[in-house]
Amino acid sequence: MNAYQQSLVVENLDLVDLVVCCYFPLDDNTRDELYAAGQEGLVAAALKFDPERGEFRKYASQPVWRHVRRAYAFIVEKRPLATSVVEKGLDGPLETRDDAAETPYNVAERADMLKHVMGALEGLDGRQRAVLEGHYFQGRKDADIAAELGVSRGRVVQIRKQAIATLHGRLV
Repeated sequence: MNAYQQSLVVENLDLVDLVVCCYFPLDDNTRDELYAAGQEGLVAAALKFDPERGEFRKYASQPVWRHVRRAYAFIVEKRPLATSVVEKGLDGPLETRDDAAETPYNVAERADMLKHVMGALEGLDGRQRAVLEGHYFQGRKDADIAAELGVSRGRVVQIRKQAIATLHGRLV
């Protein structure tokens, strides 16, 4: 790790504190393990970060969150955490996906993720939102969405790809 990467880690250690304290209020022993996992995520982000990609803190938030969440699942729930919908990609209706066992943590995680996705959806134009909601939330076929919007099936696929790219930029 070079000096620049070390400075990124040192300057952003409070990001680990924020994730651990705000989202995982646990006893001190467990919290220490979660801090260690978050710091691993921060170091991993610093090693992969390209300054041309933008702000490091924004870039590092996802790796820190993932490392802490996985450590939490392993420590508290005594099992590996299934990858989230965002990490796997959206390739089916959200309400039919079953990524992990129903625990309070998983329910809260899905609700939090859905809140963020719904907030980002509100910023899309009407067509993009209609395509994503129809495909992912209602489980409709591209041909049905195309008929409703008065466009070709291929255009629905293009709109969906553009909308996903826009959402990815807002959520990651």
